[in-house]
Amino acid sequence: MDRRLDSTDSVLLLENAIRSLRPRRDTAFEIFDTWPSLYRVALRYTRFVTPHIDFEGQNLLAKGIGEAVAAYLSHPNGPPPAQARAFLRAIADQASILCRTRMSVRTAEGHWAVWRYDQPLQDLMLFHGRASVQVKERERLLPLGPVLVKFLSYICTVRDLELSGIQLNEVVVDV
Repeated sequence: MDRRLDSTDSVLLLENAIRSLRPRRDTAFEIFDTWPSLYRVALRYTRFVTPHIDFEGQNLLAKGIGEAVAAYLSHPNGPPPAQARAFLRAIADQASILCRTRMSVRTAEGHWAVWRYDQPLQDLMLFHGRASVQVKERERLLPLGPVLVKFLSYICTVRDLELSGIQLNEVVVDV
């Protein structure tokens, strides 16, 4: 595939990921109707990881959305903020996979530009005008703290982080 990706593609890519959640696809759409902020998080997550990252036989985008929906549903009788918190934490957990994965985008010159998480993967692909991505497992894991900070700073607002209850100081200390 050698076509440019733009922000409208993020919506389509997210919808495709949701449709792949066979038993829970309607639930995912209901969650996003109830919590527009979670939809925005999912949309930014889609732009950050794209559907081009497969790790250990699973698509990271679909895996993250599926786990977030399952986490949300695991609190059926809890207050709505607990459900949203579970959703956000499940998305945040995907950063650990990024620490184990090395992704590169093929440049126009045929070289591989390593994705360093400073911008969404979709933006790096746009910059190089390519949709060719190489995914490898890292020999040495990246530390979770810095990757999680970059990841969350893109996909979440401060309000989202407050709601999630994620304590970055604890994450960085535990790494």
